[in-house]
Amino acid sequence: MVSAAPVKRIAYYDFLRGIAIVMVVAIHTMGFIYEYSAISFTAVLIRQILNCAVPVFCVSSAFFLIKKDIQGKRYREYLLKQCIRVYVPLLVFSVPYLLHDLLDKKDKIISMLKFIGGGYSVYYFAALIIQFYILLPLFQKYKILRNPWAMGSISFLWVFVYVYIVQPVHPLPLVLYGGPICCFIVYFALGSALQQDKLKEHIPIRLYIIATCLMLVISCAEAYFLMERNDSLTGIGLKPSAVLFSVCMCLILYSDRCAANYSENTVSKQLCNLGRYSYGIYLLHMYCLSVLHKLIVKTGYEITSFRLFWWAAYTFVVLLLSYILLRIAKKINPKVSRLCLGV
Repeated sequence: MVSAAPVKRIAYYDFLRGIAIVMVVAIHTMGFIYEYSAISFTAVLIRQILNCAVPVFCVSSAFFLIKKDIQGKRYREYLLKQCIRVYVPLLVFSVPYLLHDLLDKKDKIISMLKFIGGGYSVYYFAALIIQFYILLPLFQKYKILRNPWAMGSISFLWVFVYVYIVQPVHPLPLVLYGGPICCFIVYFALGSALQQDKLKEHIPIRLYIIATCLMLVISCAEAYFLMERNDSLTGIGLKPSAVLFSVCMCLILYSDRCAANYSENTVSKQLCNLGRYSYGIYLLHMYCLSVLHKLIVKTGYEITSFRLFWWAAYTFVVLLLSYILLRIAKKINPKVSRLCLGV
């Protein structure tokens, strides 16, 4: 969603971010279409593929920042610039949630902590990416932090402990289990290694394709296990097998062969546009989704069939509405939209 200026093949990397933001929106629209008692295998399979959405953004951020010169005073300048770019839009879009909680007379301290820490809605990514910005000098200095296998162990263990030990006893808010960098550090390590250590030059692409397919099968199996355990859709998203699947998928997407096969056409250009607006769409889309769902509910129509169609329709409309609103805002005042809306 947020990254430094790309160093090469900008169209392809914007294309990846465009695909990823479509996947993020699809993840969130799914909850308005499906419930545990009525989910199909096709929906479960698609949802497992979507699990690599946020990892793609993490890899992208590390990929473009790892070689940035931030020695001495440059670090403070870089940190201030990047944090403002991410944090100000986060606060702007969190204001309605904060006001709602305050008017609803909820605990003021907790409400302010959620506001400051990215605890509202699905805004944990902002807290996550700021941690990487702060730790970037360490990623540049210490090769162990750029080792996907070492950092993968941390992410895998973090997710395993939460899903199988903590969650059954006391589920945590998204920002508390997904917000700490430990949860996603493997993807920052992967993006750093791909760029700094030229990891992609040693990728046996066929093996990663096979591994990705295998991890997808395992991810589906684990999803069904967790859904049955929880008697809900909880477990269809973040879980240990999803970490392994996402790593394999990102290795394929960021391989030179995959990038070389990219070609511009009408669809890819539109996805590139979505990629350039991805952070703003991420912050705005839940508002658009809420409005759309309320309009559908007011019609009295209940979604009981053709759920895949409605899932795709919801995703398309929410993306289109979010993109149009952000384009209008950018045309009206580019400086304000960049500072406050993240585009």
